Amino acid sequence: MQHNFVRPLPPSEGAEQVIELYDIGDAFHRDVWWTTGVVVHVVGEQYYVESKNPPDNLELVRSQIRLRWDWVHGTWNRPEKQQGSIPSAIGNLSSINTLRLSRNQLEGKLPNSLGSLCKLRELTLAGNNFRGAVSEIFRIFSRCTIDALEMLDLSMNQLSGQLTESLGKLSSLQHFDISYNLLNGSLPENVGQLVNLKSLDISHNSLDCVVSEVHFINLTRLKEFYAHKNSLTMKTSPHWLPPFQLEMLNLNDWHLGQQLPLWIRWQENLLELQISNTGIAGTIPSWFCNFSLQLDYLNLSHNKFHGEFPCTNQSWSTIDLSFNQFNGLLPLVSSKTKIVDFSNNSFSGSVSHFFCDKKNFLNSRYVNLGNNLLSGKIPKCWMKWKNLWILNLQNNNLSGVIPSSIGYLTSLRWLQLHDNNLHGEFPLSLRKCIYLEALDLSENKFIGKIPKLMWISLGGLVVINLRSNKFHGEIPLELCSLVDLQILDLSHNNFSGTVPRCFYNLSAMTSLESLDYLSLSFDSWSDKYDLMAEVTVVTKGREFEYGSMLKLVKSMDLSSNNLYGEIPVELTSLKLQTLNLSNNHLVGKIPSKIGDMRWLESLDLSKNQLSGTIPPSISSLTFLSYLNLSYNNLMGPIPTSTQLQSFSESSFIGNQLCGPPLQQNCSVSDPAIPPGDKQGDDEDSLQEENYFFYS
Repeated sequence: MQHNFVRPLPPSEGAEQVIELYDIGDAFHRDVWWTTGVVVHVVGEQYYVESKNPPDNLELVRSQIRLRWDWVHGTWNRPEKQQGSIPSAIGNLSSINTLRLSRNQLEGKLPNSLGSLCKLRELTLAGNNFRGAVSEIFRIFSRCTIDALEMLDLSMNQLSGQLTESLGKLSSLQHFDISYNLLNGSLPENVGQLVNLKSLDISHNSLDCVVSEVHFINLTRLKEFYAHKNSLTMKTSPHWLPPFQLEMLNLNDWHLGQQLPLWIRWQENLLELQISNTGIAGTIPSWFCNFSLQLDYLNLSHNKFHGEFPCTNQSWSTIDLSFNQFNGLLPLVSSKTKIVDFSNNSFSGSVSHFFCDKKNFLNSRYVNLGNNLLSGKIPKCWMKWKNLWILNLQNNNLSGVIPSSIGYLTSLRWLQLHDNNLHGEFPLSLRKCIYLEALDLSENKFIGKIPKLMWISLGGLVVINLRSNKFHGEIPLELCSLVDLQILDLSHNNFSGTVPRCFYNLSAMTSLESLDYLSLSFDSWSDKYDLMAEVTVVTKGREFEYGSMLKLVKSMDLSSNNLYGEIPVELTSLKLQTLNLSNNHLVGKIPSKIGDMRWLESLDLSKNQLSGTIPPSISSLTFLSYLNLSYNNLMGPIPTSTQLQSFSESSFIGNQLCGPPLQQNCSVSDPAIPPGDKQGDDEDSLQEENYFFYS
């Protein structure tokens, strides 16, 4: 048996000998038959073994075997994931105490022989494709397995059905995780008999029942309870004192009633409290601030709390009060707080005290104060916020200019100032924010020309939204150097000149690949809070907010400006979902290769001076769900396709067009020359006199 390397592990307590086998190798990754062929020789010392070649035979020599086929130091250590089903021969490993088969592509049912592994203390099957009723898994466990099993992880599979009373019989169970499955029904009451249970995770299922004190009656050792993303209801006595002292509690999406549960007050070791979207209303109780001093993570979002938030300068690493009805001044946060979300409330007043009333440099990475009633000017104390990644102040009443000190935010990825009363010229100091990925200055009163040279230092931009301002001048050609750009919105300004032909250099827009490295989720510095930056994109005449799907969106909106000239044929090389050039002064024909833009879902060329016929290739746009060609100088028949004829007349009015869906019928006066067969450089070069209308 060959090994890449073998080194001693630190000696464990007791006489038990353990060998861990990582990276089982590509010679037999397609199946797991080889578990009957592991060679193990242990002589008084534990070893870490990484094998690249298949073993020959099985010898269990004074050993306990630990098989682990998942991660090594957070990275994959084999070419492909294990596939297939677990063979019944797994039951031959009678001395095995730990079996980890996580994050593979295993499927099928678990073999009955698995239940005969009487020394099995840990079974981890997370992240596979196991299906079927969860009750079948409990059925295969023998009496000895039920008594021995301490950890059972069935998370991230496709198990269905209901948890049964069999769960309460796993008397030694300390950790149970069945999150991210398809379970329904109730949580069995005898889970409260699992006296050794320390961690329980039933989140991300469809459980629907009332949970009472009985479910927790003997869970004196419980430290972690994750039960979010279900439809559970908590009903306990108002004076209930739980038998446990939790450290982690997540009851997001539960029905907890209108009052903050009093029993939470007595959880003196609690570090993480998440009770988002639980129907709680009213004000924060007087006891809460002292209680919350111990917390590291607090999530009260998506409830109906109102009044002022009384707790300030707490040492939370994360605080989320978003989507409530809090009012008054913004609460101050500690210099240790990394994540702050006070968005979608009614906080008012200046933001200066929040950002500037600190003597020390702050470690915050994410600050979202959007959608409040904040006013005053953007402060100048940004030198204290050099670690900030996301700053969202959108949809407030902020005024004044963007201070030059914004350039101190050298770590900034996202800047969202949408929908305020800001004015002045484009802030040149933003060129220092070299990691910037999204810039949203839309719906303000900015003026002047867009600087040309600054885009060289902002080469990582993915989103630029300058919509609804008073910018003027030509669109800088330097924008064409932004190879990662996926969303460009310059609409509703006073830009003039022609549409840049160099837009074909926007590599991200010409590719169907998504930007996997786009910093949409910042869990690299917070493994508890999945920060999802959102961007508003106008498409199909409506505003859409994109979060996790943003990396797939490719959009260009140059509408409502003073652009002239022809539509560059180079635009047809872009793999856009949305293209809006409406309400300009564009002339010439619609490019004959418009049909190459096969991924278009929304196309608006209305209110220009376009002429000629509609190119037949437009029929190839099978994903098109919004089309507006109205109020141009187009002529001739509307090309025939199921897609085009499904649009309303309003998509074509204000032209000299005929044919469905318009009421005007049309006919070719020269039947020898059918539409699209004229000779010439352009397949759309049909003459106006070839058609006449009749009704």
